[in-house]
Amino acid sequence: MSAGAASIRATPGPPDCTRPVIPRINAYAAPVPSATGLTTIVTVGDEILSGHTQDTNSSLLARLAFAAGRPVAHIEVVGDQPAAIIAAIRRAIDDPEVTRIAVCGGIGPTPDDRTFQAVADALGRPLELNPIAYASIEALAQRMYAAGWIAKPEVSEANRRCAMVPTGAMVLTNRRGMAPPLAIDIGDDRWLFVLPASSSPSSRRS
Repeated sequence: MSAGAASIRATPGPPDCTRPVIPRINAYAAPVPSATGLTTIVTVGDEILSGHTQDTNSSLLARLAFAAGRPVAHIEVVGDQPAAIIAAIRRAIDDPEVTRIAVCGGIGPTPDDRTFQAVADALGRPLELNPIAYASIEALAQRMYAAGWIAKPEVSEANRRCAMVPTGAMVLTNRRGMAPPLAIDIGDDRWLFVLPASSSPSSRRS
């Protein structure tokens, strides 16, 4: 038995199981490479909380954060309610050890996609039409029209909302959808990223 395994002790739980408790030690399988801060992931989506969609974003981001030397301290899943998103973001900002915050999901063109507004409210910033984001959406709409996927080349009002981002946000490239990922400098070498979700339906077992 390894030293790590030996340090895990069982404490009383329900009659049919025991609950492992891991002491406050480094339980990572490998040392964190040049750790320079911690990461918090906030995943947004009623479909995740209901169990209809599997959250694959958090595990991918956690691996990337670990490899970058900024291991994840917290992963929080919230619904598509602005108050819940704002509260989760502010909790992450209030943790001085967290230097990277990733907010995933809720930035598409549907009415329940409220993450951009919630991020803006959490940071005390207004939304603005970003010309880089809008140009990308406009080009994608024209390509979709040329391919026969949509009836007209103009950007719909719903897709235009995807280009309304918090003031001061840096727009990143999105090769798979309308909504732009964002990087927002929140000061003191701390960054907040807003990313589209790419989740898969949960598997059904017989």
